[in-house]
Amino acid sequence: MLSTFPHTPMSDLSQEPERGRYAIWQALPLLLFTICAVGLIAVLAWRSLAGVQGTAAVLDAAVAVCGGQGVASAAAYQPNTPTTNPVVAFRQLADGRLLTDSTAVLPAWLPTQPDQLALVLCLGQERPAYRTICTAAGEPSTILAEYGREIPATLREARTAAILAESVIASVDDAPTGCLREIPNPTPPDVAVSPAQVQAWLRPWVAGGGADN
Repeated sequence: MLSTFPHTPMSDLSQEPERGRYAIWQALPLLLFTICAVGLIAVLAWRSLAGVQGTAAVLDAAVAVCGGQGVASAAAYQPNTPTTNPVVAFRQLADGRLLTDSTAVLPAWLPTQPDQLALVLCLGQERPAYRTICTAAGEPSTILAEYGREIPATLREARTAAILAESVIASVDDAPTGCLREIPNPTPPDVAVSPAQVQAWLRPWVAGGGADN
């Protein structure tokens, strides 16, 4: 047997004057949050785009320095001062092209505009390092021994492209520059030159002290 209950009609509150105002107040926090979030995203995107464009302009100007062409708008290198000299680095590929090397430079050393650039580090291709064995008289012989790896490095002033330093950066810390009195045993490991070793070689110049810093 089916039971029936009295039907109570539901109240329609949509026409009440306070109903719409209440809904707006309820949605206001979410609306404000959305506006703030969109604004923050837009600001970050603009800053990121500006940073990318600034970095691209710096690299476009700096790449010619490795070929001996200075950047007239670049900053003057300031030696013997506590001022940081902003720098970018390039590494030569096997086909002769230059590739930016972001690992060789600390973020704090990078310029954001071409007129801030003071130094350009031009790195060659990494290669095995060799040292000669000394003769009985202490002179270099024709016998060679492997001694880790090394990267040729040329540091140029950005404004003039003048060479400030030419050297090789070795993967073996404190590697001797002259001949060896005996063949090393064990042989130094055949490992790549680390970014930290490149940065250590570059740091005195960036700090304004040059090789004597």
